Amino acid sequence: CGCLQSPRVRDQLGPVKATNIRTASRLVNRLRAGRAVADYADLQEARVVLLCVPDSLAMQAIKELVQHEAEWSGRTVVIW
Repeated sequence: CGCLQSPRVRDQLGPVKATNIRTASRLVNRLRAGRAVADYADLQEARVVLLCVPDSLAMQAIKELVQHEAEWSGRTVVIW
């Protein structure tokens, strides 16, 4: 995701969720920012959620976010 190349974004990056914790950990290490998490519940603290997936997986990722019982009021989801 090109937006993750920005130092401003990396400085503010919080939890990173991927298909599995190993992939999330690799991304965190590569970016040298954020922290890997295994569960959608760990995204609860984030005011902005960046969904950065291939087009073919976007609907699946959105469905997973919606199924998670999070309070979405006042939060923003950006699909990149």
